[in-house]
Amino acid sequence: MKRCCPAIAIVYFLISTISACSTISENHFASQSPSPTGSLIVSTYDTKRAMNDSKLTDHRMEMAIYDGNPKNAHSRLIRQAAGAEWRVDNLPPGEYYLKVSGWIDETQKMDKSKSQVHKFSVSEGEVTVVNLVLTDYAKSTAAAGGAALGTATLLTLGFCVALVLAVIAAL
Repeated sequence: MKRCCPAIAIVYFLISTISACSTISENHFASQSPSPTGSLIVSTYDTKRAMNDSKLTDHRMEMAIYDGNPKNAHSRLIRQAAGAEWRVDNLPPGEYYLKVSGWIDETQKMDKSKSQVHKFSVSEGEVTVVNLVLTDYAKSTAAAGGAALGTATLLTLGFCVALVLAVIAAL
């Protein structure tokens, strides 16, 4: 059992590292004009490299902010927008949800493969900056599955070798 825990930790680490379906970073900065409310800036990028280069996605992102989880009936839509970057001012401090429905492609069809919900917070007198990096789900899921399968195969092979050596030692 002692050998099993590190193996599980390794599998979890590999899957979480490789399956970068999306990355979201939330930063808080003091507002230049103190206020009892807060602001939100959302920026969307195709890749982490594009984020580092400050190159917004070319896709029209469809997003909305809710005062509760959008899956719940009691949540209220605060603002909806279709852009790669947008700002909302005068938000009361609290917890909010950013729902990314996907993007509108060149043929004006909605690609919902990137649909996600992210929880974030807004504080008094602060600007909350949310950077969202989207990647291809199919590629990241395949990579995560490959990593998990490869790790499981190695663990099984190691167990079989140990079992064969134990049987030989017992004879």
